[in-house]
Amino acid sequence: ALIRKTGFSAADCEGGQRISGTALNVFSVTASPHSFVWWRWLDRIASMSDPVALRTHDLVERWTLDEFPLPRALADQVAEDLYRKDRFMKGTLAIDGRRAAAENVLAPVIGVFDPQSDVVPPSSILPFFDVPPARDRQILEYEADIGIGLRHVGVLVGRGAHRHLWPRILAWIRER
Repeated sequence: ALIRKTGFSAADCEGGQRISGTALNVFSVTASPHSFVWWRWLDRIASMSDPVALRTHDLVERWTLDEFPLPRALADQVAEDLYRKDRFMKGTLAIDGRRAAAENVLAPVIGVFDPQSDVVPPSSILPFFDVPPARDRQILEYEADIGIGLRHVGVLVGRGAHRHLWPRILAWIRER
C-alpha cells in the first residue's frame, strides 16, 4: 500500500546500487504520516506512564535507526512485482523459472492482521486466505498495544501480542 501511494522507485534514490534505510524511512513517512509520525508520537505519550511500555517503545525507536541498505535491484523488483503488479496473488510471479502463486501454497499458513493498519491493511492479507485450496489456513486479528512505536511491528513486540496472540500461534504450530 505504501509503495503504491508514494510511487516509490529505487531510481528515485541517489547513491548507486543500494537504498539506505533513511531513504526507505522518508518514503514511509511520505506515504503514511499517520502511521510513521502521528501514531508513533501518540504511542510515546500513551507509554509515558508505563515504564515497560516506554522501554519497548524506545527499543523500537532505536531499532528503526539500525540501517541495512537494500540492494537497489531487489527493491525495484519487490516494489514492481509484489506491490504494484501484485503478481503473487494474480499468479503471474516467476521465481527461478517457476510460477509462484497463492493457489500453489499447500503448506499450513497462519497470518495476523491489525484491522486499523494502513501499512499492512487487512485488504493486503485477507484475500490470500480466500484463495483455493484454502486447506489449513488460520487468520488472527491483532489490536495494537501501547508501547509498540509502530503498529505493524506490534505483533512482534507488544505485551498483549505476547500474552494473547503468541500462545495461539504457538499452539497452532504445535498442532501441526
